[in-house]
Amino acid sequence: MRLRKAHVLVAGMKGTIAEFCKNVVLAGIGSLTLVDDREVIEESLNANFLIARMKVVLWDGVLRRDSCGEIFTDLQNHTYTKKKLDKTIYCQIQYPSYEEAISVPWRTLPKRTAKLYFAMRDLPEVLKLRNQLCQMQSVNVSLLPESLLERLVAGSLEFSPVCTILGGILGQEVIKAISGKGEPLKKKNFLIDAMDGEGIIEDISNHEADS
Repeated sequence: MRLRKAHVLVAGMKGTIAEFCKNVVLAGIGSLTLVDDREVIEESLNANFLIARMKVVLWDGVLRRDSCGEIFTDLQNHTYTKKKLDKTIYCQIQYPSYEEAISVPWRTLPKRTAKLYFAMRDLPEVLKLRNQLCQMQSVNVSLLPESLLERLVAGSLEFSPVCTILGGILGQEVIKAISGKGEPLKKKNFLIDAMDGEGIIEDISNHEADS
């Protein structure tokens, strides 16, 4: 019922968002409003199936890069239910903002945190200041493989299979958030690199502060 009554506003249309829109519409969302004032360019056709090819105007000149992508969840103060045996349990979780999440010192994160997470942060600066950045964060430079950074910086086109996966995960999380049913991604990022076919869920929070 909550899903059928929901009104969703989407700002910005790229491949991942097109996939997300398809998923929430198929799930039975009440209404969906799309807003994007950017010009359509040739590269937009790579993954955005909502753009009619015959209407494309060519011009010179998310978080999604090359064959990699990331989803960050911020549901603020979110309440949801989950089933445990034959009981319905009500849960509440407070999410950090995006600014709070990315300001977490790298040295406080688990050693097994995916290298892709660090590589996806402000790529041009990360590649240029790789050594200084790692020194400032008190982590080993091996945490940021130069080959991965160069691949992400060079990759400017959307990769349709990654958009499909990210759009599916994002749609699933939004449906759970609207309906209030099912456990969401709690203070975690979803990352994927199609080069190795691996999807990873990382807990990006200050573990030193939590302890």
